Amino acid sequence: MGIFDLFKKRNSNSDHSQNNLSNNNGFKMPIPKEIFIEEKEPDEIIIEKPRKNKINPLEKVFEFLQTDFEEMGYRDAINEAEAEDGIRNQRLNALRQDLRILIEHSILKIEEALSDIDTKITRATRNGLIDTVDNLRNERAKLSNELEKLKEMKTDILKKNESSDWMRIISEKYDLGFRRGVAEKFKTDSLLK
Repeated sequence: MGIFDLFKKRNSNSDHSQNNLSNNNGFKMPIPKEIFIEEKEPDEIIIEKPRKNKINPLEKVFEFLQTDFEEMGYRDAINEAEAEDGIRNQRLNALRQDLRILIEHSILKIEEALSDIDTKITRATRNGLIDTVDNLRNERAKLSNELEKLKEMKTDILKKNESSDWMRIISEKYDLGFRRGVAEKFKTDSLLK
């Protein structure tokens, strides 16, 4: 009798004793088939795809700057009973405020994203994920550049008001449309008289 036979005996004795315990009470409960097997067809599986069409905050600002301000000025002049410079100035002031709010919101979004990236970089560094850390650092650098651009735009708009490059884009287009609308309205009014 070898050393391995000794272990074999113990294992077989313990297995045998467990079988005896389950058989000693004499009660065997049948397990229903429904617990483990589903016979119906599975419902349609919906897999959510991650959104990759997310517009970054700087793109939203440039999208706002590409709005057709000329058409907006034209409509404002046509729709107002008395198209005058006061209305034009109010509208330009509102557009400047809209741009400022959009820039501030974009700055907050980028700062939030930078904070998230910093957290991810810390985790990835701890786990030794070098490629992931490099990708996150590149993304962080890109977002930092966008943040600097937005901060420059914000200070430019706050300091120079109407003479800032960004507001000049808006005001020139709006003025062109507004004057065209005033001319159209004057022409229409003169023909009606």
